[in-house]
Amino acid sequence: INPMQGELNPGGEFPVEMTISGMLNLGEHEEKLYAHTAEGDEPLTISVRSLCRPPVWELDEQAFQYSMNLTCQVSVKGEISADEYDYIAAFVGDECRGYAAVENMLILSEPYDSTWTDDRGISHTHTFVDTLIEKYLGFITVHSNAQSDEEVYFRLWDASECEEYYEIEQHLPFVSNSVHGSPESPLVLYATGAVAQFITMDAGWTWFSVHLNHDDAWLDINHIFSHEDHFTSGDRIMHQSEFESYAESAGAWVPGMMRMDPREMYMAHLDTLTPVTFIGHEISPDSLEIILHPNWNWLGYPLRFNHSINEALQNMTPSDGSIIKSETQFAEYVERIGLWVGSLQWMTPGSGYLFENTGDSLSFTYSGLDADQNMNMGRMVAGNTAETVNSPWVLNQKAFRYNMPIFGILEAGEWQPENVVMAALVGDEVRGIAKPVYEPVLDDWRVYLMVHSNDPMGDAVVFRIYDSAVGAEHMTNEIVVFDESGTAGSVADPLTLTRATGVIPDEFVIQPNYPNPFNAETMVNIGVPIQSDVNLRVYDLLGREVATLLKGKLLPGYHSVIWHGRDDTGKAVASGVYFIVLESGGYHAVQKILMLK
Repeated sequence: INPMQGELNPGGEFPVEMTISGMLNLGEHEEKLYAHTAEGDEPLTISVRSLCRPPVWELDEQAFQYSMNLTCQVSVKGEISADEYDYIAAFVGDECRGYAAVENMLILSEPYDSTWTDDRGISHTHTFVDTLIEKYLGFITVHSNAQSDEEVYFRLWDASECEEYYEIEQHLPFVSNSVHGSPESPLVLYATGAVAQFITMDAGWTWFSVHLNHDDAWLDINHIFSHEDHFTSGDRIMHQSEFESYAESAGAWVPGMMRMDPREMYMAHLDTLTPVTFIGHEISPDSLEIILHPNWNWLGYPLRFNHSINEALQNMTPSDGSIIKSETQFAEYVERIGLWVGSLQWMTPGSGYLFENTGDSLSFTYSGLDADQNMNMGRMVAGNTAETVNSPWVLNQKAFRYNMPIFGILEAGEWQPENVVMAALVGDEVRGIAKPVYEPVLDDWRVYLMVHSNDPMGDAVVFRIYDSAVGAEHMTNEIVVFDESGTAGSVADPLTLTRATGVIPDEFVIQPNYPNPFNAETMVNIGVPIQSDVNLRVYDLLGREVATLLKGKLLPGYHSVIWHGRDDTGKAVASGVYFIVLESGGYHAVQKILMLK
């Protein structure tokens, strides 16, 4: 609400702008606000109907020579539509030949007078108007370039459920100049069958899931895309254990074995932005048991409504430190407070997620969730989604396949969090942008920064901070090695981002790690005199490479790298002596370290 206060003179006006959250589910919503005045609280009732955008049916009426006319009523799951936001469309194959909105047709009689006498003998005359017809009807003109021999099928847009019905029981032969139905006796179209799910797949990577099936079976990839003709060779779709590639010459996905399971997430990589329509039957999420194994799982969201993450996963009992992430946001489960904390605040239809289960296998369902949301409209707007409008950087997340969450915190006293924007870079390429947000459950400012890469591990990620208050850009001392199956920091122990001093060493240097000996992790500090390609690796006593901590270009200055005591496969290493080796050009230095468990 903006502004939150002001003055209003008697009989005057005071404009107030109210922003409605895009996460508000479809349906009718009502909320009462109160203005605090010197004379007491003044109530104001806000009524909102949230709707999905209807499908875009393209039609050029001038391209056709012949037509026929239909007067229709629509029955959706047994109820006649009385919604003026519903639409009816006529199709021949996949080509739209006509459409119309459902409208209230009210036909009244001519006014007439009626005279009657009361008990006292006094005559009274009143004027009456009768309702002759009151129905919600659609008036469709269907077009063709053939006088007959075309079969016309129908689709319905049900605004109240945000559904496009693809299977209408009735279909008609096209006959030029024919008329079907009338206001007195309309043609009734029954919508009971398959529906459509729409997903826009951007150029690059898109994580998605479906909420449909086909004849009680999961949809196979060539069936689900049978009506789509805009894929190109090289487009691909991946699952946790499967891979499909589109063969343009065959007009099919190869090998064609993948089936779309609503419990799972999928990744698509397409050359161009592609609106995709899935066709199938709605499922009941209540009946879908989802099993999450230890480590990473590809998780679908088979619901048709938005829900806050804590609401959507209310039936789950995750282990402390479990991670869920989308393409751009993430959250960690904090067992102490029983909440998910992070930038991922909403789970949305059609989206896909990666879930790291840090405990034993668990199962859950999305049961008990419908369009109702357990928060009012005002609270929904007050999310902590970071605004990066003043950022000097630009990022295209869709260009990258992998991502890695950074739970960060700014060094105390260095910056005003509300004034800064952070970026993650590999070399000079921006790989992530985030703004600090105030986290109420922690009573602190945090940075939830998603870093992106096309290599599953090994990129040296550095950080820069832009202070909009003074228009200055700063480097930090920290370096993180990208690992798509890992994270840097946590809710309880965030990565502290410290301002670089600006001191540049005269030569390469590797300083003693701290702590040493160490248990869970140790920090290695290195100095780089000029921009250089740097390799920082860990070896065991037999000279075998254990882990790559850094491999990439670094700017001049001092940098800090944390080793978590794991090899390149993510497995914890044994206690013992190890060697950290810094190499750049002809420079070679070794630091001995000791791990004790």
